[in-house]
Formats: sequence, structure tokens, C-alpha cells
Amino acid sequence: MKLVLKRSEEIMVPPFNFSMVEKGVYRSAHPCSLNFSFLSRLGLKTILYLGTDPYRPEYQQFASCESIELIHLGCNGYKEPFVDLPPDVLHRALSVVLGMCV
Repeated sequence: MKLVLKRSEEIMVPPFNFSMVEKGVYRSAHPCSLNFSFLSRLGLKTILYLGTDPYRPEYQQFASCESIELIHLGCNGYKEPFVDLPPDVLHRALSVVLGMCV
């Protein structure tokens, strides 16, 4: 049996660890192409990427097509609880987020 989906029946898959922080502010793990249809419905304006790896080409293309600004802060991923971000990265991230709120 083959499952065929119409565009209106597209499956929406949020990225791993996706959640709303505040209205219009979300957090998640690095998305993959499976998540793009979900993300496109959020009306994102900016994505703040903390990872050190370069953006994946498909991720850059998605952001460009959706007119989403990508900001790459490039800090090491911290998976352990209670591990602080370096102060300069935290300052830059807060500056971006707070600048969007005014």
C-alpha cells in the first residue's frame, strides 16, 4: 500500500526539543529538511544558531527562501545541565533577542 499526501495534508514535524519560550520566540535542536514545512508556518524572521558547525546548504536555502535572517554565534554545544554559555556569546544572543523585542 502506498500513502500519497496532498499538499494540504502535509505532515508537520517540529524539530527535536522544539518549544515556545515566549510568544514569537522558540527554541529547538538543529532542524532538518523534514522540519521545514512546520517551521515555515511559524513566520520566523530570525534564526539564532549557537552551534559551531557551518550551516547545512539545505538549511541556508530554506532560510533564504523564507526570508529568514540567520545569525551564527558559533559556540560549543552544551548538553550538560547547569553549564553556562561563555559571557560574550550570552551577551550577543541577548542583544539579538532583545533587539527584536523593541
